[in-house]
Formats: sequence, C-alpha cells, structure tokens
Amino acid sequence: MQVDLHMHSSCSDGTLSPAQVMERARQQGLEIAALTDHDTLAGIAAAGEACGGVKLLTGLEITCAEQLWPGMDQPLSIHLLGYGFDPRHPALTGLLEKRNRAVEEVWQQLAQGLEQLGWHLPPEQVPRACGVVLQLSDFERELRSRPGPALEEALALVEATAEPLTRANIPAAEGIAAIHQAGGLAIWAHPLEVYRKFRRVGLCRTEAARLLDSLQPCGLDGWEAEYKDFDLERRRWLRRAARERGILFSAGSDFHGCPGRDRMGLEIQLLPGEAFVADRLTR
Repeated sequence: MQVDLHMHSSCSDGTLSPAQVMERARQQGLEIAALTDHDTLAGIAAAGEACGGVKLLTGLEITCAEQLWPGMDQPLSIHLLGYGFDPRHPALTGLLEKRNRAVEEVWQQLAQGLEQLGWHLPPEQVPRACGVVLQLSDFERELRSRPGPALEEALALVEATAEPLTRANIPAAEGIAAIHQAGGLAIWAHPLEVYRKFRRVGLCRTEAARLLDSLQPCGLDGWEAEYKDFDLERRRWLRRAARERGILFSAGSDFHGCPGRDRMGLEIQLLPGEAFVADRLTR
C-alpha cells in the first residue's frame, strides 16, 4: 500500500500548491494521502478538488507550544498531526484562528522592536525560506544579509522572540482535544524529533517513551512510526512500541517540495497486531 500522510503545500511551508501536491501524489501512485499544512486548513478544499483517484484524508500539523514535560530537563515542543476531522468544526477552526492572531501579534511586536533599533522590517516584507510560513530564521537571515545598525542587538531580539512565539502556539492537550471534538485522530509527528526554541532536538527511545507516558492520558491516538527520515531500526522500534502500547501508527514523508524534502510516498505492509491510522479512518 503506497501512502503519505504527512505533506505540506504553499499554504504553509511547502513550495507546491495543494493541487500540485495532489498531482504529484497521483504520479507517485499513492493510494491514501493527507495534506498536513502547519497550523492552517486553507489548502484542504483545493486538495480535495484535485485528489483524483487518491483517497484524501483531512489533515493538519499543529506546532504545539513548548512545555516542561515530566522527566525532561527542558521545555520541548512537539508537532501534532490531525486526521479525519471535520475542517469546519468550530472547536478546531476557532483554536487555529486564535493561535494565528496571537502569532501575528508577536511578529508585529518584533518588527516594532527592530524599528527602535533602526531596522525597518515589517513581517510582510521578510522573505520566507519556503512557502508562506514566517520563521525566526527568516528574520535572522534577512538581518545578516543587509547592512544596518546594532546588528547583535537585533539578532538578540529575534532570539528572545522565541519565548512569546511559543506561548502563542497551541498546547498539546488543547490540540488533541480540538482534533477529537472535530471527529479526528491525533498523532504525534516524528516522535524522535522535537523542538526547543524552534530548533530541532533529537530524543532517545527512553525519552520518547517517557513523553508518550504524558501524552496518552491527554488522549493521543498514536505516533508517526514510518517517517521517511528515520532509519529502519528506528522505524521498527516505533512500530513495535505502538503495538505494545496499543496505539495507532502513521506514515509520512514530511514532503515540502524543496531540496531535502522532495521525496513523497512510503510502502506500508501491516504486521499482525498493528493498527494503522488510515485503516481506522477508511473502514
């Protein structure tokens, strides 16, 4: 079974439109797919219109707020995938709208602080590395690319903005609850990789299991065991752990269409005792 339940379009941080993503999915021979743009549902309708013979699940990837999890020594952010939900449900749309307004306020505050240092960088004029999602690294890259006053102070202000920015994001428990209220399933994305101040942090298996201990009581339905960047050994462990813990597993490439993120599709064969998220949603 050829699937890909983790793909991004130009509605978030991908290079291709939702229709182009689905065209690529058809060319790759995918049977089941999900467009999982970051913190937005804007591409779902267009993807649905262009899916052709590909079974399309409604999808989303929530960038969760950092929090200090039991047994961890620093606050960490997970990414949360949602599948099979009603994209018009107010519990989910309202939460995303509130989050996106709060994030926009943070960007405006950063721009005001940079203005006081002599840098005129309105958020809408900062070039994005990929798609339409603005990131702290975009501000940093733009600052370093042009001459200006107080560069170190400006870079320090960008670094400090990580704290209010993560506070604007959705806590994991709230994201799980909203996905469930909208009738969907909540899956932990690439569970051996989390984030600290918007930089990727690797987890060992013990740490991932410990974090799962905290997420399951919140209602987490499963995790992304088949992730294209993980080697075979890590994938096998994640699938075995999902069976042992009685949770679903998912599979995705994290396709963005840009170099290093331009591979789509995974071949999935189910083992006895496994529960695949797409099977649960397409019965």
